[in-house]
Amino acid sequence: MVDTLFVAARPVVRQPRAGDETGSSLIELAVVIVIMAVLMIIATPTLLGSRHRASDRGAQAILRHVLLAENAAYTQRQAYTDDITPSGLPSMEGSVRYGGDVDPAATGTVYVDVSTANVLTLGSRSSSGSCFYVQETPGNGNVGYLIDATCPRPSEATNFGRSW
Repeated sequence: MVDTLFVAARPVVRQPRAGDETGSSLIELAVVIVIMAVLMIIATPTLLGSRHRASDRGAQAILRHVLLAENAAYTQRQAYTDDITPSGLPSMEGSVRYGGDVDPAATGTVYVDVSTANVLTLGSRSSSGSCFYVQETPGNGNVGYLIDATCPRPSEATNFGRSW
């Protein structure tokens, strides 16, 4: 009795007719291409923005790194150094390229200025085109930060704030 209630289902297989083509039509292919193009248009600005932010963070990290080396030098000599000869800053932190008090042009280079009042200003340009600066005045422990699209030399950078 139980055997008669359940009938084995057989798959229905459609037999191809003469002239029947299988595969995708041209319209289906065009729809897929359009969808992919729309996704690329949406994703491209996001990826480029991420690349610029990563470049900016790299420039900021280099400045923080050199600031730590300068603080170590200040602890020993009670003065910052803008000596970019091999016996100066490169001897303390050799993994960074240094430049003097000039307009930041090359990416990955830290430009150094120490004023007559012993105020340290460091500048670096990211590949996104922005220039980042950090300035420290000895004794008070205040560190100022600046982003400037005009990229002046470190000695001419002004309006430092509390963060980038």
